[in-house]
Amino acid sequence: MKFNKLLKTTILLTLSVSVFSVGVPPLFNSTKAATRIVNHTTIPTRQVKPTTTYLYRSTTLTKKLTFKSNRLDTRLYTNKKFTVKNNKQKTVTVYYIFNKNKSLTGYLPTSKLKITTTSKKKVTPSISRTKLNSEIKASPDLDPSDLLTSLTKNDYQVYRPTLNKAFNVYRLSPKGTFVGNTASVYVPSDSLKPIAKEAFEKWNSALASNVFTFGTKTHNTLSIRFANAASEQWDGMYNGHTVYIDQSRFDDSKYPTTYLNPKLASQFTNRQYWLGVITHELGHVLGLDHTGYQIDLMYSPTSSGNVIAKYQWKHPIQRSDTGLDGTEMATITEGDLSRAKLARNLGYW
Repeated sequence: MKFNKLLKTTILLTLSVSVFSVGVPPLFNSTKAATRIVNHTTIPTRQVKPTTTYLYRSTTLTKKLTFKSNRLDTRLYTNKKFTVKNNKQKTVTVYYIFNKNKSLTGYLPTSKLKITTTSKKKVTPSISRTKLNSEIKASPDLDPSDLLTSLTKNDYQVYRPTLNKAFNVYRLSPKGTFVGNTASVYVPSDSLKPIAKEAFEKWNSALASNVFTFGTKTHNTLSIRFANAASEQWDGMYNGHTVYIDQSRFDDSKYPTTYLNPKLASQFTNRQYWLGVITHELGHVLGLDHTGYQIDLMYSPTSSGNVIAKYQWKHPIQRSDTGLDGTEMATITEGDLSRAKLARNLGYW
């Protein structure tokens, strides 16, 4: 009786193993056959589509994780592949599979996968690099020609680094700063608002576009506010998110004209100076770095603070006729304007 019971149990176990083995067998079917990873490579993340309703638990491909069919309908990805070999020298390429939040992970061999291949579309410029360089050379220094501000989208995509370096332009603002080529600016200080408004109008008029508008405390992409420069030598500063104006100097009714050569000071007012400072900082928001030409709004005495520079300078490349710089005059030159147009076409605002 005990023998018969044992025999029945053995038969049932055997049948269970046989039933479990029916279906898609593991690629390394023998659990006794030791497997090892002979190569492991990190690859660019790609979307994959399994041809099964299961994943394997490990690279040995012996134990399966079975899911409802709709579970694997979600987007799955791979970013690692393994070359696995067993003691019978059978080699299989295995991919690590995961969903977006990695709540679902596992492994599948190449035979159970369709891998999406993303081929980069070749971008073909409309002009050759030789012609581009020739046009840059023919343009006034740091003042792109009409041709260079009216190239195709492909041209700007291909030649962006070259144009950045040639004209001191760069993405100095996060992409969300301009929505539809317009920045919404919050100015909390009542004393700054009228000057900021005039600075907006200068750029909007020059570019024939509504580039800067007033935003609110809760709806804005940029702000202009007071800060304390302390011992740092700046009257205005842009940090990529906010334009800061030094309040101690702004509140000083004598600054800056009283501290300058009387001949220079007589040519502009303190308000005009602060208008120039804000307009200058908005130039940075647009993607314009400094130039060494004193007449330019974006002038700086040295290139030491530049993010990008065609060349280095430690004194003005060319002085203005009046002795005033572009910020003191609060004027946008043709060079400033051409570079702003180039920055727009490069996608910086």
